[in-house]
Amino acid sequence: MLLTGCPLEYSGRGWVPPTGPTSSPVLFLAEAPGDREVIEEEPLKGDAGAVHNRALADLGQVREKFRLANSLCCKPPGNVLRRAGYHHAAVQHCRQYLDAVLKEPHQVVVAMGVTAIESMLPVVKPRVEDF
Repeated sequence: MLLTGCPLEYSGRGWVPPTGPTSSPVLFLAEAPGDREVIEEEPLKGDAGAVHNRALADLGQVREKFRLANSLCCKPPGNVLRRAGYHHAAVQHCRQYLDAVLKEPHQVVVAMGVTAIESMLPVVKPRVEDF
């Protein structure tokens, strides 16, 4: 994937592509990859992913049935995202990749976190934290 022009081009780490069937009726959209996601090259493999997997299991479901993606495609420096100087610019840059995922035939998108919500809004600097 092309990271040219991304504010994380030199400081971000790893590229984590979406996983799961593109035809899944549900897309789970997380915020950004962490260490475990970068190592395994799959979204939601760290602590948040473990909670997600348990919740799915409680519903009798498995993660392999669903499309999983991140708002940001690579791990931010120090795993810091919110209120970082590059936050909005990185979200806007990665939106081009997210747009391709959002064009898939999902009926429901579950945005998991403020950054995931912001990445789907058509504004440059949303103030989701005010709600």
